[in-house]
Amino acid sequence: MEQQQIMQIQMMEQEAQQLNQQLQMIEQGVVEMQELELSLVDLEKDASKDILANLGKGIYIPVEIKDKKLIVEVGKKNFVKKTIPQTKDLITEQLTKLVAAKSQTLERLESLQKEIQQIMTRIQQSEKNVEVDKKE
Repeated sequence: MEQQQIMQIQMMEQEAQQLNQQLQMIEQGVVEMQELELSLVDLEKDASKDILANLGKGIYIPVEIKDKKLIVEVGKKNFVKKTIPQTKDLITEQLTKLVAAKSQTLERLESLQKEIQQIMTRIQQSEKNVEVDKKE
């Protein structure tokens, strides 16, 4: 019986590790979305026609802005033109989804921790009962 409970705890700990990894990814997504939102606010305010566009991995290229309409990927390599306010709305939507996912993940983690604690308490109780039985 105790062996089964130990295996159950190990499986729960693995799930908890996976949930922690998901939380890190969610947090990273939130930070990226917030940075993007700030960039859009700056772009909206700035009257300048030149910016540095990030090509990735810390490499930038100077770009002249001809139009403040953005080309946004809406999934499966489909792109549409959007205004900055429309794009900010999309970001707000995505942030809302990320926050909800974070909340659900945290709830599951808490639930797992409680279950693990309950199983460990049962194991300890079982061990105490065995010791008492041995003394008698």
